[in-house]
Amino acid sequence: LDLDEILHDSDAVPSTVDEIIAVAGMSTLDDCGVQYDYDLNSIAAESILIDIENGEYDDDREVVDSIDGDAEFGITETIRRLYVEGDDGRQQLSGIQTYSAVGIITLRDKPWCTGTLISKRWVITAAHCVHQGRGGNWHAKAAEFKFHPGIKKTLSKHQTDNHKESKQEMEQLIGYKAIYIRTFNQWIQKGDSKYDIALIKLERDVTLENPIFPWTIGHRNIQLGDKLHQIGYPGEKDAFTAWYQYCPYDYAITTDILYSSDCDHTGGMSGGPVYEFVRNENHFWPPFSAVIRCIISHSNKARHTNACARLTPNKIATLRRWMVKY
Repeated sequence: LDLDEILHDSDAVPSTVDEIIAVAGMSTLDDCGVQYDYDLNSIAAESILIDIENGEYDDDREVVDSIDGDAEFGITETIRRLYVEGDDGRQQLSGIQTYSAVGIITLRDKPWCTGTLISKRWVITAAHCVHQGRGGNWHAKAAEFKFHPGIKKTLSKHQTDNHKESKQEMEQLIGYKAIYIRTFNQWIQKGDSKYDIALIKLERDVTLENPIFPWTIGHRNIQLGDKLHQIGYPGEKDAFTAWYQYCPYDYAITTDILYSSDCDHTGGMSGGPVYEFVRNENHFWPPFSAVIRCIISHSNKARHTNACARLTPNKIATLRRWMVKY
């Protein structure tokens, strides 16, 4: 396989780890000095702490924009297309080991929102998931929120008592308690949807098993009609199931918000990542990363559109400062 074919021909997307290795020009993963079970979180942390001079940063890495929604990067996940009356374009992820960085945020142990792990202890989500906005209150104390990475099924007490579950499955069930929450004053004071973005710090490090690519945040100039990937845990679907869509933001684009009449957002998906796959530079392993461009935010029923809050250079710089300071 040729790397250019992967970037421009969805049929050529590698479907196995061996193919990814071959494309990267390595005989084994040891050639890059990192084992397959590398710590995604340390890589993600390094990626997010990019030097941003004067709050200006633009991610100009090559975007992998030709990925077919059915192939979904050609990794080991199986996506099942569902028949839904109407225009629901979401597809259920039947296995989400690769997407374990995207998980459920629970409030008092009940499903609440979607969030994405972007470093060992930091989760990015929507501000309205943690604070009412418009001079209101926090929904709860930090310790009442938990993050459950990559939930793909509900594990009952009977199951955990009688079956040997993996460490990751147990931690998915138990969750990681939050110890600190931060969002923008523009949201807290005015409920400004342009700043519907928040960070949650967890009480302990999250270690993910065999992830294939890191999740980071970055800014790029999005054009009207550009397709982006999105994942969330919609509340009206079966509990603890992740749903994916590859859809265009085709209604309107502003500096801070993307609007779509085609991307389907429902309650529970709030805070989920809207992202692109990009090719990493300088032979960085893995060769690709998922870069979050926008956070699923709100709907405008009158206009029949859904929206997400964009990660602009200044917002990224602020998020970076919070992660370093707190």
